[in-house]
Amino acid sequence: MDAKEVPVQFWPDLLVAERARKRYEQTGESTALDIMVASWESILGAPTFADSSKLFREFALHHAGGSHLWRFENSGDLENLNLSLACFEQLVTLTGPGSPDLAEYLSSLGIACRHRYLRSGEFSFLERAVTAWQAAVEIASSGSDSLPSYLSHLGLGLMDRYLATGSIADLDRSIAACERSVAEEPDSARLPSHRNNLALALRLRYELGSRPEDLRRAVDAWEQAIEETPFTHPNLPRFYNNLGIGRHAQFHYTGDLAYLEMAVSAYRQAVLRTPPDSPDRGRHLSNLSTGFKTRFERTEQIEDLFSAVEADEQAVAATPASSPDFPMQLNNLSSSLRELHARTGDLANLEGAIRCCEQAVELTPESSPERALYLASLATSLDDRFAETGDPNDLDRSIQLFEEAIERTPAESPSA
Repeated sequence: MDAKEVPVQFWPDLLVAERARKRYEQTGESTALDIMVASWESILGAPTFADSSKLFREFALHHAGGSHLWRFENSGDLENLNLSLACFEQLVTLTGPGSPDLAEYLSSLGIACRHRYLRSGEFSFLERAVTAWQAAVEIASSGSDSLPSYLSHLGLGLMDRYLATGSIADLDRSIAACERSVAEEPDSARLPSHRNNLALALRLRYELGSRPEDLRRAVDAWEQAIEETPFTHPNLPRFYNNLGIGRHAQFHYTGDLAYLEMAVSAYRQAVLRTPPDSPDRGRHLSNLSTGFKTRFERTEQIEDLFSAVEADEQAVAATPASSPDFPMQLNNLSSSLRELHARTGDLANLEGAIRCCEQAVELTPESSPERALYLASLATSLDDRFAETGDPNDLDRSIQLFEEAIERTPAESPSA
């Protein structure tokens, strides 16, 4: 943007925001992100902001929305997501048809809407995201530097819609959009993210039809993404985590233990490279635990089971109690502790499993579809304790909880 468009009173905040942005992109430090957000909030909240030029207001709303979105992605704080969404909605309305920047703003709106869908489960936000990305793709001319990014985001949205509706046509369209994004991306710095999205869609199609070629292509794409990503880039842990999932799937398909070893190695790298305050850390630790448990099932080396419990404990510690992932992390730890009790006979592990299940049930709303799973886990743990101690109260409660879990399980569910 032309410097002449910036009102003189906003230059100090603008310079601070720009320095903080560069620092955050280089280091991922949350303090730099806080400074950037505060600077843009200062600009948007100034009494004279509404009197500034339309071009500057578009510029400020876009960067303010982006900074709030980054902080949401860094912290998981829903307020920042809502603020980001509000900025992008205002921005699209302010810009209007015919602007060369409208496609970029629609894409940003789509990103915020998708995050809101993933956080709330409200399908209308997913539809808004897909619509916004479709419009961005249509507006952007073929050969535009930004078109591959719009295609990649559209691929993600269509992937989510497939998961929500089961529409295979959406999954095929997702793969086609992601393939095109990889083929047309001129910027090597953005290419790894496009490869990651393509790999996610290919893995889903593999799960649908067990076509090993799709899984091989997904793993190849994740390996390429890792190779192309700088050591300090914040996306690198996620790519390693996804590679671990792909290698894990190859193990289940082939039975070749070498794939499982590669999966555990990738999960380890994901955990090692994930910052302690990252909202992804708990999920990465949970996947590492799953790798250890799978290896224990194959080799029966008890050290893997102890390692699984340790990873699950760290996943619980890394996940805020307010996170929607927290009850599942507790349930995972409960499962590992229950298995450890079965192998060692140490009642303390079973007691710990029961406490985790109790907490998972307590934190899960009555309306949640996961509640039946946690009730069944608690019932199983109580039944195990009854077998150990003979306490009839445990048996009675276990039966009651199993009945409640069955009542809450839909008839079409695989566990019904």
